[in-house]
Amino acid sequence: MSKLKEFVTIVDAIGKQLAIPHAIGGGVAVRAHGYRRETTDVDAFFLPEDRNRVLRAFRETGLHVERVMVPFHYAALPEDATNIEERIDILFPEGDPEVSAIEMFEKLKVEGVPGVQVFPAELLVIGKLLYSDRWQDFADVAELYQIGAFDPDEAERLTKLMDPEASFKGELAELLKPRAPKRSRKKR
Repeated sequence: MSKLKEFVTIVDAIGKQLAIPHAIGGGVAVRAHGYRRETTDVDAFFLPEDRNRVLRAFRETGLHVERVMVPFHYAALPEDATNIEERIDILFPEGDPEVSAIEMFEKLKVEGVPGVQVFPAELLVIGKLLYSDRWQDFADVAELYQIGAFDPDEAERLTKLMDPEASFKGELAELLKPRAPKRSRKKR
């Protein structure tokens, strides 16, 4: 079993065992929506009020849980981990679009595991395009757009509900705008 599949199975089992809202986001959710990009971690999102129960459940699986940015971000790794990038990031968001994504999850087959709760594509790309500054997140949005994995009109509607001043479609158009190659200047 691959590490990703093992981690997805653990997250899915904990969410179901505790019967609490949860969803997988990040690169694994991107993969679940059809763009097979490389990733080594699973981003597992839970509501902040479930923090203590969730962290205890991860520890009970035998994983070592480390603080990354208390109280929002923890990492779960096997005790014998040799690559700290292969892990489960346990996240407790305070706002949208992540909280809505936890509550409005889609059930998809993820890394061969059926019925896993995953961020809906529109909320996934809103978070990546409007609330991130990582090039990988922008590339994910562009690739998901190219394969038709999300509805830009629905992403715009959801964006306006969260922030009436924001424009998902405006940012998407800017991201996809063709760029002229820069010419090098020759010295005379």
